[in-house]
Amino acid sequence: QGVANSCNPVFVTLSQRLGLETFYEYLEAFGFMDKTGIDYPGEASTILQSKKNAGPVGLATMSYGQGIACTPVQLLMSLSAAGNEGVTMKPHLVSRLVDSDGNTVETFEPEVIRQVISKQTAAEICQMMEGVVNGGTGKSAYIPGYRIGGKTGTAQTLPRGNDQYVVSFMGYAPANDPQIAIYVV
Repeated sequence: QGVANSCNPVFVTLSQRLGLETFYEYLEAFGFMDKTGIDYPGEASTILQSKKNAGPVGLATMSYGQGIACTPVQLLMSLSAAGNEGVTMKPHLVSRLVDSDGNTVETFEPEVIRQVISKQTAAEICQMMEGVVNGGTGKSAYIPGYRIGGKTGTAQTLPRGNDQYVVSFMGYAPANDPQIAIYVV
């Protein structure tokens, strides 16, 4: 219910249970410490507090997405790991390039980076993300007859307190055998 309703205190409690060291280990494992290496120029890096300066407040704010800035590709990469039984894959924009005659010039094969979480943990995360769409903050993405998993996000713009927000949704379908992932801002 905490994930389905995007309850920040739940995320803070979970991050405290993990601890700063383990939290940063997961940030690294999911690919938030480096560029993804996607085959497109100009990829940005994560803006992240150093572990030594984060402290309890930094850990808390990062747990619900405020104290960290990452790219949409990094978010989709982490989402896809959950839908891919815990395996992180190298992202690509296309599966192949073709010339004007329709001949394949270059193919981009799926490339495993690492197993970041167990299959069981990935399945539990996917179940929680289905709950987001089936009645939580992402219920607008619900489509009768389709199993969809996702997560909503809300970020205040600077300066804080200006009542301006950026809202987002990332999701995948079908939830029982993901074939597509999206990120909408």
